[in-house]
Amino acid sequence: MGLRNIHVAGADSTTTNKSGTDWGTSLQVSAARSKLYTVAINVRTAVGADRLIWFYDTAAGAETGKDPAFWVRAYNGVTTLFHAEGKLFNSGIYYVVATDEPADADTAPTVGSANDALVTVDYRVL
Repeated sequence: MGLRNIHVAGADSTTTNKSGTDWGTSLQVSAARSKLYTVAINVRTAVGADRLIWFYDTAAGAETGKDPAFWVRAYNGVTTLFHAEGKLFNSGIYYVVATDEPADADTAPTVGSANDALVTVDYRVL
C-alpha cells in the first residue's frame, strides 16, 4: 500500500495508465467487483483541449453499445474526483481517455492520442 492511500479510506491499491514514459489511452484497472475511490487526471498542456475519461463497469474492456458507468471531464492540469464511500463496479473497472462526451447508449468513445492524459486511480477489489 502506497503512502498516498493513507488519505483514501477504503482504497488499498493505486494504478495508472503510465508505462515507461508513455501514457496509454485505456486501462483495465480491475477485472473483479471493485470500488473506485479517487481519480486524478493530468492533461498535458500541449493537448490544448478537453479530455474525458469514460469509466465502464466491465471485466473485459469497453463494450460498444454500452453507456459508461460515469465520465469525468479534465483540461490542462490536474482534476481530482473523490468518492468518500467508493463508486461500486460490479464486474470490474475499465477506462478510456476520450475526446468527446457520451451521446447515445450505442456510442463508442472517440479515443484520444497516447500521452494526452495521465490517469491515476485509487481502488479496492472486493
